[in-house]
Amino acid sequence: MAAHSTSTKHIWKTFFILLIITTVEVGLGMYNSANPGDMNWTILKWAFIIMTIWKAYFIVVDFMHVGSEEKSLKLTLALPMIILIPYLLFIILNEAIYVHGTLH
Repeated sequence: MAAHSTSTKHIWKTFFILLIITTVEVGLGMYNSANPGDMNWTILKWAFIIMTIWKAYFIVVDFMHVGSEEKSLKLTLALPMIILIPYLLFIILNEAIYVHGTLH
């Protein structure tokens, strides 16, 4: 019974961490919608990106049970994302600059 209790506590802890991060994201979005121009848009975008990555980390580590795996498996899962995400962002931003330049 003790293992079940510890497991349940861990799930609830993860749930509340994800709930708090999501609440902060929604609150920032609602505040920015109600008061446009009050917050620095660049900082707000980075805050959303960081909080989304943080939530993804918790989901992968806890709900996909990667947190208790060997370091080599963790690196096998993490390295492609660490390499691909900046590459995809580079492509998206370059294309956005190109499209914006041709439309105006």
